[in-house]
Parts: sequence; structure tokens; C-alpha cells
Amino acid sequence: MAYGPEAILVVLVAAGTAGLLARANFLPHTFGLRADRQVHRYGAVVLALLAAALLVAAKGNTQALVPLFAVGVFVGFTLSQFGMVKHWSTERGRGWTSRAIINGVGAVLTAATTIIELISKFTEGA
Repeated sequence: MAYGPEAILVVLVAAGTAGLLARANFLPHTFGLRADRQVHRYGAVVLALLAAALLVAAKGNTQALVPLFAVGVFVGFTLSQFGMVKHWSTERGRGWTSRAIINGVGAVLTAATTIIELISKFTEGA
């Protein structure tokens, strides 16, 4: 099973995100340290190990990991939509109500999609 450059890019972007979170004190500071080539070494290593553990747990079947990915994506969308509702209600700039409503509807829809995906995948045994 070969992985292309896009898989490596995903790990490096995720490691960069971990570095940003470390600088904001949401992750240990070790994840914010860069190597000689400006890559967040510890973040990339931890993410690679976690990805390998997921592959071992799925017995190499990447299709079994697709529902997990879908749930992760929808959880991320739901959290970002709720975060935007909080942002608009805190900032209260011009037109904040309509923006908060739009993001609130998005949050409810993505949360419902997450719940539906979880229920359908767990009941079918994936």
C-alpha cells in the first residue's frame, strides 16, 4: 500500500496546526518546536504514529476508516459553526444577528448529520 505526496502533505499541515495550538497553549509546547527544515517534528511524528495505530486497528483496511473520518469532519464543522455563533454574539457588530442565525442553522444541521452518521455506522457494525 503506497501513499502519495498528498498523504505526507496532510500530516505536515496537521503538524503545523499542532504547532499553532502549542503556541496558543492548547497543546504541550513540545509540539511547537521546529526542526532544521522548519517542520514541526514532534507533531509529525505523533500524527504518523497515531495514523499507524489506526491502520493497525483497522487491519490495513482503509475503507473501514472512512466513517471515522466522516464523523471527525462533521464534528469539526459543528464545533466551528458553534464557535462562529459565539463569535457573532460576543462581537455584536453590524448585521451580527443574521450571521449568527446562519451559523446556528449550520451548527444544528452539521450536528444532526454527525448524529445520523454515528447511528448509521454503529448500527451497521462499521
